[in-house]
Amino acid sequence: MFENVVLDCCGFYNMMDWGHMNWRGFPFFGLWFIGIFVVIILVVVYLIIHSEKTEEKEIMNDAQKILDERYAKGEMTRSEYIQAKDDLNNFKSE
Repeated sequence: MFENVVLDCCGFYNMMDWGHMNWRGFPFFGLWFIGIFVVIILVVVYLIIHSEKTEEKEIMNDAQKILDERYAKGEMTRSEYIQAKDDLNNFKSE
């Protein structure tokens, strides 16, 4: 029973020996770090741009709802409603 434990410990300490490692890929370690850093930055930029577009869409939808409510209440004529709706659609496309 104790022989297995001793062998396992010896195997573990032999693995900790730095002589078995292949250092030919060491210069590329920095490239992995830079690659991960670039990916994190790209994800953050994408999330910021995506959130701004979502906010803009919500604002446009709110403006359309307000326009529809004003027309439904009779606060504006049909021609005013059509003109305002066209202006809003032109603003969306820009």
